[in-house]
Amino acid sequence: MASTPPRLLAALRRATVALRIARRSSARSPGRSALIVALVALPVAGMAAIALIIPSTVATTAEHLAVTLGHTQAQIQLSMPGRSIQQDPFSMMSRGSIGEETEPVELRALFPADTRMIPVFPTSVTAKTRSGVAVLNAVEGETWDPSMAGHYDVTAGQTPQNTNEVLVSAAMLDRLGLSLGDEAELLAPVKKTVTVVGELDDRTQPSSGQTLFGFPGTFGGDTGAENNPGAYTYLPDTIVDWAQVQKLNEHGIVALSRDVFENPPPAAAPPAVSDVNALGTWIVVAGLIMGFGLLEVMLLAGAAFAVGARAQERSLATVASVGANRSTIFSIIAANGVVLGALGGIAGAGVGIGAGSVFMLLTDDGSATMYFGYHLWWPAMIGIAIFAILIGWAGAVVPAIRASKLDVIAALRGARRRSNPSKRRPIIGIIAVLVGISITLFGGILNIVLADQGFLDSTGVLYGALFAMLLSGPILAQLGLLLCSGLVLRLLARLLSKKGVAARLASRDAARNTGRSIPALAVIMTTVFAAVFAMTMMTSNETTNRDNYQYSTMPGQVRLTLNYRDQETRTDTTFAKPDAFVAAARASVDVDTVRTLMSVADPRRPVSLDTRLSDTEAAQLVPALALPPANRCSAISAWDGPLTNQAARKALKEMEADWRCQHSFVTSGIVAFGGQDHIMVGDETDLALVLGSEPTQAAKDALANGEAVSLYPEYLADGKVTMAWWTAASWQESYREDHFGEGMGDGAKSVSINAVVNEAALPINFGIFISEQTAQKLGLDYADSIVLASTTSLPTDSQTDALNAAIGTLIQQPGQYWAEVERGPTTASDALSWGLLGLSALIAVGAAAVAIGLARFDGRRDQATLAAVGSSPRVQRGFGFWQAVMIAGTGAVLGAAIGLILPIALTLPGSGTSFAAPWLLIITIAILLPFAIACVSWLFPGRKAQVYRAVIE
Repeated sequence: MASTPPRLLAALRRATVALRIARRSSARSPGRSALIVALVALPVAGMAAIALIIPSTVATTAEHLAVTLGHTQAQIQLSMPGRSIQQDPFSMMSRGSIGEETEPVELRALFPADTRMIPVFPTSVTAKTRSGVAVLNAVEGETWDPSMAGHYDVTAGQTPQNTNEVLVSAAMLDRLGLSLGDEAELLAPVKKTVTVVGELDDRTQPSSGQTLFGFPGTFGGDTGAENNPGAYTYLPDTIVDWAQVQKLNEHGIVALSRDVFENPPPAAAPPAVSDVNALGTWIVVAGLIMGFGLLEVMLLAGAAFAVGARAQERSLATVASVGANRSTIFSIIAANGVVLGALGGIAGAGVGIGAGSVFMLLTDDGSATMYFGYHLWWPAMIGIAIFAILIGWAGAVVPAIRASKLDVIAALRGARRRSNPSKRRPIIGIIAVLVGISITLFGGILNIVLADQGFLDSTGVLYGALFAMLLSGPILAQLGLLLCSGLVLRLLARLLSKKGVAARLASRDAARNTGRSIPALAVIMTTVFAAVFAMTMMTSNETTNRDNYQYSTMPGQVRLTLNYRDQETRTDTTFAKPDAFVAAARASVDVDTVRTLMSVADPRRPVSLDTRLSDTEAAQLVPALALPPANRCSAISAWDGPLTNQAARKALKEMEADWRCQHSFVTSGIVAFGGQDHIMVGDETDLALVLGSEPTQAAKDALANGEAVSLYPEYLADGKVTMAWWTAASWQESYREDHFGEGMGDGAKSVSINAVVNEAALPINFGIFISEQTAQKLGLDYADSIVLASTTSLPTDSQTDALNAAIGTLIQQPGQYWAEVERGPTTASDALSWGLLGLSALIAVGAAAVAIGLARFDGRRDQATLAAVGSSPRVQRGFGFWQAVMIAGTGAVLGAAIGLILPIALTLPGSGTSFAAPWLLIITIAILLPFAIACVSWLFPGRKAQVYRAVIE
């Protein structure tokens, strides 16, 4: 039997001794050991939570099929009738070019006559609710069929037996204010009463989803819905293989087949929801976060081990003096990392699993697509715990190398080694910062250029190179700042040396002990960088969306049009009692101001293209607000025909650069279906309500002097606005050409009057204002057209339902009227940004606490010296305050500055996104947060320094 090699035995003995010493030294310093265990456990807990949460959001094949198909064999849809297409095997998305036209066919003709089909068609229905009337989501089709279980589950009651019985979701039951067995009143498109016989849960929708379910035709839909492109048809018993899917594609039909998932075609890529790809997706995401966490922990844990190694110098020198070599000394310090890393890994994995489970429980919205399952993969958890040992060991490597090089005699004497700052490091750092910023900005410019030329493809090499450039630039800049941070701390120490004893001592301590200062500074800097980048990009995207949003009125206002469609006569009708609308608004919503506004009616489309106008009708002159030819958006004509992506980007850039193309209300011209008159008639009070603010004095004077007030500068030419009259025949002909109001030439007559511009704070659907006297002078017919109300609070769904019901009763058209509430664009960045701020603050506070705690531990002898010479507690408190300012403040300011570089590069002019930084949040995280940390450090200065005899001997 071969004997164990002597070198291996020596290594094992050395490791055994090192682990024993590490275990005992860790037990002798419980505070420092607990700190390191916590540093390791926190990111490990985050990794464990992520390794639980992210896989749970990605469906396996079985889970995806269950929630999509239930127990059926396939889902098919008539996507493009009369066109051959190609589809992806594992989704209902078409790919490649569209084929030639084919003869349209009915879906049932492509399957055997006895094939069972369940068409499901989403629609809407107007119904009475608990508080009024609302338009509600509805689904027609036998969604309660047992084969649909998994996608649609009956949770209470029984299933419908005819078209007079319906199922509802739990949230819809509450919206209607009903119980099982009660009757719901439908108002449109069919008017009838239906009985709620049960509850149905659509597993793809959250618990808050509000939907009614019924047989085909229950809500006025087509009983042959399978041939409707908006319907999804399920095949409970018929297996559809890939060859059959391709045959369906020839008729413009797409299919999602269970058989294709289970037996994928040879040439196809694996399904996007397969187990392998689901695993790969979360591994990539979790890997990025793990890498970030690893860097943070290694920096802070390395600083903690370095302080611990300095505290153990005398003991290590004693071990070295009795014959231990450098490798033994290295093993002792490195073993500390292994022992504490193992404890942190076990604790962190347990905490992470628990935290992840609680997070999933709290954030579960009831949809099966939120978390497809509880995907706790034990090999990953064990790997994370083992990874924690590597984190601990890696954090201890650099301190172990330095400890192995200690001067034994100097350590036994208690002398400290002075570290000399490198002169080359700051120079290299400055170069790295400049190069990183240049790479980032160049990547932003290249992104615009490549996109404009049509060379940028999300799957291409250029896209990958560009992504790498935009990613590597900020990272290089941060590394450069880390190399410069020693120089920055020394410069700040020089500036703070005149701010008092505490500021001088704290700043010099941070500048001289970079081994524990820079790691904490780096953690804060990288954390703030990530937070500022994310917050700025979210704010920029929402600002861009808000800039492109076309408001109907100012946010929070309610618009009630007096014109409505009479469902019995099928004609447009005007309600003659606007005061009743005013009263309904006051009774239903929280009204601040409400007024009836008058307008000159815009031209309307003809009732039918076949309508023949009499000679008198054809010659009738119809007025409209004219847009001066020089102020028309020429770039918009590019959208009249098909466009390539490159041409579309070019047209969009031209429109962005042209002041005449900024407002869709102006560029869209006259709306053929009406409802948005351009010429409003009223006084300055009406104008103030529309603007949501007091008009300018020039606008008030203009109305008083018979002039016009334009809300958009595009309507003015040489300080005048023009109203022109065209014949009714001209308007009808322009509608036939699909460009209502365009290409009609000069009007039969026109009038221009002086005007001033009073733009609203937001682009709203109002053109110009003139007084009643001016309208009469110009010969313009005007009448009451809308009731506009500003509110003290945004109307709720219940208030809007009540208003709809009240108006419907007034016009004797229940369920046929819907108030227009301007809610503005959806926003989510504020909550997410404050959440990021909270997370960043937590990490920053932790990093600062570690740095300050290590400084206090490492500087106990210095504090004792200060106490011995009569230093006051005020100096000790000030020391902690200024130390937090130096470390947390410097890291936060540098991180915020570098965090703005990438958003600037991604929002350069021509990128299509407007740069908008959340300055309040950035100031909070870069200035107020470090100041708060410093104040807390001042309030809790730590234990009172003791005077040791060894110090003053």
